[in-house]
Order: sequence, then structure tokens, then C-alpha cells
Amino acid sequence: AGPGFDSPRMAYATEPHALAYFARHQWVDTPARMLQPLLARAAESTGCFAAVVQAPTSVAATLRLDTEVVELVQDFSFHPSLVRVALRVQLVEVDARRVVATRDVVVAVPASSDDPPGGVVAANRAMEAALGEVAALCANDP
Repeated sequence: AGPGFDSPRMAYATEPHALAYFARHQWVDTPARMLQPLLARAAESTGCFAAVVQAPTSVAATLRLDTEVVELVQDFSFHPSLVRVALRVQLVEVDARRVVATRDVVVAVPASSDDPPGGVVAANRAMEAALGEVAALCANDP
């Protein structure tokens, strides 16, 4: 995860380039750890792979999906507030040590309410859309 997002603390912004965290609300785990099984299911859902395993593993792999949570923030500079999810995704051919594809996935979804619960609902919708883009990237493997 990028700086400021490797924590279960729920981030929000009221102005550009300034992060703050809700005092009484947090994710059940870090966004990166919560995202890992969802990414595996998204890749699996394409039907393009014989098997999809999660790291760490001792299984020999042909491809590896490297993902960074660049941003997961509820932005209150908009009304209604927006939740932005930004992921940097690379599909890597392991043996050749070659990047097959790279994509920056950015999704913004309006929150149903300007509070942490509304942000969670919007984050789920944003993540669902982002995972669809990741699945599309995986399905386009040459």
C-alpha cells in the first residue's frame, strides 16, 4: 500500500493533498490484506487460468499480479462526498521477469451519506468496479 494507506485507519480528505483519519471508525484489516482474496476471486472469475493462488505460496506460477493500493479515501471536498479507490496493477510473467501489462485503476463513487458508514458502502461499490477492471486486465493476458 502507498503511504498513508497501509493501516486499518479509514482515511478521509477535506482538501487536496491532506489526509486525515476517522477517530472512531476503521477497517477490519489493512485495505491491502482485505483486497488480496478479492483480487484472487476476480482473476479466477475470468476463467482464463487453471488455478489462482494467493501469496505467499510455494506453488510455481506462470503469472503474478502485483497490486498497490495507491488511494482509498472518502473525499469531503465534494457534496455528496466521494470515495476514491486507486490501484496500480501489474501483470508479470514470472519466468521471463517481464511485465505483461500495467494499469492504473481509479474509481470514484458518491457516498450515500457524508459519514463513515456511507463511505463504506461507496468503497464497496468502488472496489467492485475496480476489481472488474483488474479482471479485464487479467483476461487480456496474451
